[in-house]
Amino acid sequence: NSTAPPRAIGARLLWQGQVVAHGTGLEGHPLTLTIGASEPLRSWSPHEPNMYEVVVEFATTNSTLSTPEDSIVLTTAFRDLGIGVVQQGHASAQPLARAFLNSEPLFITGVLHQGFWPDGVYTAATDAALQNDLLVAKQLGFNAVRMHMKVESRRFYYHADRLGMMILQDMPRCPMLTGRSEHWFTQELQAMVR
Repeated sequence: NSTAPPRAIGARLLWQGQVVAHGTGLEGHPLTLTIGASEPLRSWSPHEPNMYEVVVEFATTNSTLSTPEDSIVLTTAFRDLGIGVVQQGHASAQPLARAFLNSEPLFITGVLHQGFWPDGVYTAATDAALQNDLLVAKQLGFNAVRMHMKVESRRFYYHADRLGMMILQDMPRCPMLTGRSEHWFTQELQAMVR
């Protein structure tokens, strides 16, 4: 209903079940959560896949945030990915550009994931099958999976975050470039990034 007043929204950021930040606001407006200075920010990495939970609660004119009408629990992580320069070997060697994660050089070693499943072709038969591909890659010493031919289900990306696997996502290919296919390619790329 477009004439209804905006709902009250409350959000809590939790680390291992403990609230580390919270805030309230109104639907349709930005809401900022600030982690206190005494609370360390736990960054995500393949070696330490630190995941936070976010609980968002909604209230209406018939409810309050202490007795919300609806709520949702999400997971999130904090990481800083960029390109940095490292000095290799002796002082006269040329500095090299490298991937950096959380201000540390990162050597990315990954496997190609085609997204095919023996008992479901393009769809994993079970949630365990989604996890298994990631677990096997991790056990073999890889820290990344390159998604090549398709965009996997959101559950796959959740498991990758939780298990400490980086995803290098390709845009699935567009076999023929026409005006119409270019339009759909752009639409799908934007949806994938969201």
